[in-house]
Amino acid sequence: MASGALGAIALGSLLVRKPFTLGVARQSMPREAWDNPLFLRTNMIISAVWAASFVVACIGLAALAHGSAFGRVVVQAAAFAVPLIFTMRYVDHVRSRARAQRTATA
Repeated sequence: MASGALGAIALGSLLVRKPFTLGVARQSMPREAWDNPLFLRTNMIISAVWAASFVVACIGLAALAHGSAFGRVVVQAAAFAVPLIFTMRYVDHVRSRARAQRTATA
């Protein structure tokens, strides 16, 4: 149920265009970047990946409700590990691309 609730919260944050990752992202970015459309777009994409992961985990955990405890642990771990790895790599990708664009226009 917790994964389903997290998925619903994440999806709701996307619907109102206030991705739930903004709070954490703002801690690592200067205030002047917060209104940048790329910053919002990046967080929308990252939040969508987290939302999808939570929803898939909810479905997987429901399917394994009477199955092995090990399977449930794997699903729960993957529900956080996969989007976490995606987030780190995607942020690096976006930053690298932004740096390359700044260098090309300088």
